[in-house]
Amino acid sequence: MAQEDVFKKLVSHCKEYGFVFPSSEIYDGLGAVYDYGQMGVELKNNIKQYWWQSMVLLHENIVGIDSAIFMHPTIWKASGHVDAFNDPLIDNRDSKKRYRADVLIEDQIAKYDEKINKEVAKAAKKFGDAFDEAYLFYCLALCSDCYTAISHIKQEKLAAFYGITKEEQIGKWLHKFEDMRLIKIHSNLIKGKYGTFSRYEYELDTEHYVLIGNTLYDEPISRELKGFLVLLKCKCLNGTNTCKYSQKMLAEELGLSTSTISRYIRQATELGYVKKDKKGIHLLDKDIFLITSETQIAILKNVYPEILTDEDIARGYCC
Repeated sequence: MAQEDVFKKLVSHCKEYGFVFPSSEIYDGLGAVYDYGQMGVELKNNIKQYWWQSMVLLHENIVGIDSAIFMHPTIWKASGHVDAFNDPLIDNRDSKKRYRADVLIEDQIAKYDEKINKEVAKAAKKFGDAFDEAYLFYCLALCSDCYTAISHIKQEKLAAFYGITKEEQIGKWLHKFEDMRLIKIHSNLIKGKYGTFSRYEYELDTEHYVLIGNTLYDEPISRELKGFLVLLKCKCLNGTNTCKYSQKMLAEELGLSTSTISRYIRQATELGYVKKDKKGIHLLDKDIFLITSETQIAILKNVYPEILTDEDIARGYCC
């Protein structure tokens, strides 16, 4: 509901129940000026009494006085109202209008804030998909049989488990996983009471995997951050929770901007999920990000990261 509509309803309610009345109403009224009604007067007095008790009577070192409005000019100067209180004005010679400088600055800041919010929303939409997809794959793994790595979950239930209502978006991501050979989608014809229908099952790739506990699902953080942590775990050395990539290299690997990676690492660090030092980026919670037994290659890579690279392993230089 728009703010103007809320204000109109509030004014209408106050008029109906006697809190305020339009000023000079029987003499055609005066716009934007109201008189306190019978209920408004009582409410105003209650607020005044509550303020007086909380600010004066409940404090031993405070007493109340009621001074005159008209005072000696020196008092206003001593209080800073004369020297510090000023509103610079700017004249626009083209439009023949005069503006307060502070209002112009506030309006310009509001425009900058609006532009920043739009850019942030645009970047979140552009770069957030990668993390959303990673978190969906994690959710699909949670809904799969731990022995067969096959899930029979329906897309609508997977969407609800993931936390969105757009079932078609889930379908697009699942087919993308299939194109990336992360899963295999099998369609089985099932004969039921009301006819024949297709039931899908999703078989996860188990050749390459990392172990992430189901407790990540219940962590009080955003889906995007969970997806980022999943991807970060995938980039850790075998048998460790340490990623040796720099932020720039990690951005290139994930196809994202360096600023996006930096922002999520900073956010994960502040929440206690990640620590970054000269040795790399470390996932801290071993109950969530499980560590498997290290292979010999992983041990060699950890000890000699400058000597043994992924390219060396791919070319068969180490066995």
